[in-house]
Amino acid sequence: MLDTGRTIPSIVFTQVSFINDYQMLWEYYCFTEELYERLITTDNEYLVNNLNKLSLTGACNGNKEKLDYFQKFSIDFFRKAIYTNCISMLEKIFREICLVVAKEKKVDDEKLSLERFTIKKGFDFLRRTLGLSVYEEIENFNLIGSFVELRNCIVHRDSRLTPEQFDQIFYKKDGIKAEDKFVEFIHNYNHVKQTRGKISLEAKCIIDVISNTELFLDKLCERIKHEVHDAQYKEIYEIMEKMKRNHNK
Repeated sequence: MLDTGRTIPSIVFTQVSFINDYQMLWEYYCFTEELYERLITTDNEYLVNNLNKLSLTGACNGNKEKLDYFQKFSIDFFRKAIYTNCISMLEKIFREICLVVAKEKKVDDEKLSLERFTIKKGFDFLRRTLGLSVYEEIENFNLIGSFVELRNCIVHRDSRLTPEQFDQIFYKKDGIKAEDKFVEFIHNYNHVKQTRGKISLEAKCIIDVISNTELFLDKLCERIKHEVHDAQYKEIYEIMEKMKRNHNK
């Protein structure tokens, strides 16, 4: 049994609790994606009648063109909403992890405030506090960093590449700069499309961001829990493993 007064560390509860959120996000995305495919058809009279009322400019002259445009617009909008929400969940949970570490190590850092926190600052905090090099020790960090940059592109630049990024990717102007990891990511990642410099997401990209951010947070918690509590309390880890096994049944 645990010593009197000893509690299960907060990092364990954090690790277990976010799993359900990501599983639910996965199910919601898959269900809704399929729902869109079934509803956005010419058989949907309600949709077709409402599209007829729209005075869309450009090449959308007939009903089929309006329906095609609506399908592309709605799917793209839906996928980006799921994508950005997933990264927001990552930031929220990552901040909670850092707050757990700050409490355990009795550290007060104003950069962990809700207004100032960023994932980059969180990584820096873990490096300074625990000596944890996320870049080297968490194998899928680079992919997570690129996913965050893609979210920033979607949110802050309306999914548009900068002129410099566009030139590097499409015209190979001066080659792809090694230090521009985001350009390299867009160039090599197969599940984003670019049309006239504007990015759209394929279904596999959404699956990737959900599964990889969940895996990243799980590995991060696994790594941190050995730093914030004494190794002699093996019962703590046994409890956590039991909780994980029960979840997977």
